Amino acid sequence: MKRISTPSVIGRATIGALFFVVGVFLALFAFFTTSLRSATPNSGTLSPTGPAVNWVGTAAGGGSLDESTCVEGVNCDTFTLTLSGTPSNWSGLKARIVISCADPSGTSDYDVYVHKGNNSGPIVPGGESAHG
Repeated sequence: MKRISTPSVIGRATIGALFFVVGVFLALFAFFTTSLRSATPNSGTLSPTGPAVNWVGTAAGGGSLDESTCVEGVNCDTFTLTLSGTPSNWSGLKARIVISCADPSGTSDYDVYVHKGNNSGPIVPGGESAHG
């Protein structure tokens, strides 16, 4: 019967441990970088008297056919805007939403979906801007 030498066993164990440590590092790195790329802030409240609400999205965009194929923080970013007050408080007023993209090349194409209630709610009339 052939005997396996001790250095060979130690070498295999060392390589196995190295792969394990690298795998754990990559998993943690992917987890933390994904969570760091979310919207800043992720929500805001607008009242009939103000003030303005600002948001900076960080998802790179692209690679998503529609909302069903987006990955939060990777190619999609969600910002929840709450309008405070009652419908009578908003009588005669409009909430103005301005979306801009700082892309000097002008080649970026971002789709915008506005839902009522939450991200799973119905898209409001005129609340879809998907260009392809």
